[in-house]
Amino acid sequence: MKKTTLALLASIALSASAAELQHNFNSPAFSGLGYSSHVLTLKQLEDQQKDKNKQAADALKAAAEREAANTPQARFKASMETRIYSELAKRISDSLFGSSPNAPSCTPTTSGGPCGDIDIGGQNITWRIQGTNIVVRIVEVANPNNYTELTMPYAAFDI
Repeated sequence: MKKTTLALLASIALSASAAELQHNFNSPAFSGLGYSSHVLTLKQLEDQQKDKNKQAADALKAAAEREAANTPQARFKASMETRIYSELAKRISDSLFGSSPNAPSCTPTTSGGPCGDIDIGGQNITWRIQGTNIVVRIVEVANPNNYTELTMPYAAFDI
């Protein structure tokens, strides 16, 4: 039995060999192989998620704005503003041209004095016929240097 054990040990010792252990990282972040494509992929994923978040936030904001504009109070306000501006336009038109196109109540002035004047919501609106133009000026009452002036050709209306 000693001989068999000794023979068995001898055969195991002769057939055994050793090699150096090597470890390779699978992640390109550690190995360096394919690192640039790894970083680009991460960047693309981050950018895609940021875009999705921004689109979701924009959609929520738009939905909130639509909801706010669709309340009964908002619809009433919009309707009222439309009617007020329509009445204002009618008054300016009647002042410039009269109730019929053949009888204007505002006549061209050389000095450019106003034909009419209305104050609405902190804004002073004046209109006049100056030369061959109709001039409508909207001036902010709190800051007279802040104004809008509309000039339209008067002769185009053939009155």
